[in-house]
Amino acid sequence: LVAFLLAATIWPAIARAGAAVPADNILVTGGFGADTIVASANLFDPQTMRFAVAPDMTTSRVSYAMAPIAGRFILIAGGFDATRTVLDSAEIFDRKSAMFIAVGKMNAVRQAPSATTLNRRQVLIAGGADGNSVALDSAEIFDLQSRTFTALAGTMKEKRVFHQAARLSNRLVLIVGGDDQNLNPLGDAELFDARTGTFSAVGDMHDARDSHAVAVLAKRFVLVTGGNNGSGALASAELFDLKTRTFVKVGDMSEARALHTATAINNRFVLVAGGVGVSGVLDSAELFDLKTRQFTPVGKMSQVRLLQAAALLTGSRVLIAGGSTAFPAAPVATAEVFSLKTKSFTPVGSLSEARLDALASGFH
Repeated sequence: LVAFLLAATIWPAIARAGAAVPADNILVTGGFGADTIVASANLFDPQTMRFAVAPDMTTSRVSYAMAPIAGRFILIAGGFDATRTVLDSAEIFDRKSAMFIAVGKMNAVRQAPSATTLNRRQVLIAGGADGNSVALDSAEIFDLQSRTFTALAGTMKEKRVFHQAARLSNRLVLIVGGDDQNLNPLGDAELFDARTGTFSAVGDMHDARDSHAVAVLAKRFVLVTGGNNGSGALASAELFDLKTRTFVKVGDMSEARALHTATAINNRFVLVAGGVGVSGVLDSAELFDLKTRQFTPVGKMSQVRLLQAAALLTGSRVLIAGGSTAFPAAPVATAEVFSLKTKSFTPVGSLSEARLDALASGFH
């Protein structure tokens, strides 16, 4: 990785173990740092617009999965560590104690799996790749009460890694795109039914894609944006409709992008930001409106970013943190907040260290 010199910053008090974290905070963890994969974590306070240093994770991780549970915990599972070992370990961050706690291991090592909250107790972990970079079709359920993983008897219809997953209800999860075992982008999708523990195929997308981003709207639609079809970044987008279980094309984005973020706001809008496109790493952003099914450019970010972390804040705002200013790796520590009201970005306090391909989550 390209070394990155972090600008001098005056830090708030370190988040103390044993002190409860406010429910509106955002946890940002792991990723590629300036020269290694990191275990560090930060907590963003939307009241002060600054990050505090949280306790480290139990191990360094990147290419892992993250999901919130029950308004108090955040599950972090799999990925690979600073030794490039693919992990079967998992941990939870407890908002009440402000600590990471190791839990039972998964039934398989997984890099780039998906993690989707099913209810206030369970999380679906699906796919990813093993230690030999072979895509997986297996899946398992994490249970908060027992803090263990149970392998599902049924498998996905396709082996896939670098896919996306989105919960449409406490029962149904859409799993879409990604790469197959030969690292070819996939155009198919499937639904997991938590009631039966099985996967079923749904209509194919119009474009095969990996490195895409998805967002759920109105508990019925999933917007799928951009990504790479094997020949380059895509500007296309499509909407999955749970009612018909098919994908419908919507208006294209203003420019092609992959390795970007997509964040739903108020069940109507989706902020699509950054990524890498035809011209390189992007600072542009655009807003999808479910009513018009079109994208509209909004104010640009303060700098170009790909593989940044993003999370919804209160007040129709979105946190954008870290990422890289070059492809493949020039990590940054800067952060900014998008406001739907002004349709613009405002720089905020920086992360404690530069990081790309980190993940962020609120406690919901």
